[in-house]
Amino acid sequence: MQALMFHRGVFLGPGTVKDYSFLSLNRAASTADTVVLDYKDGRNVCTACLGPITSVRYQWQGDHVVMLDPAPPW
Repeated sequence: MQALMFHRGVFLGPGTVKDYSFLSLNRAASTADTVVLDYKDGRNVCTACLGPITSVRYQWQGDHVVMLDPAPPW
């Protein structure tokens, strides 16, 4: 799975350089200028099991998106 970044309808590129198995939008933690994506550890065979989740914030800064947190290590 890959998160694609857009600003006012203009494609900016992917959120990360590699694909991840499971990700979701964390609406509660997102704001007007910051999107929070939750990445679930896809190495676990049980896709329904709770597992480590890494939250990554992406923020619009003037004319580009900045990843504020490191991508998941897996």
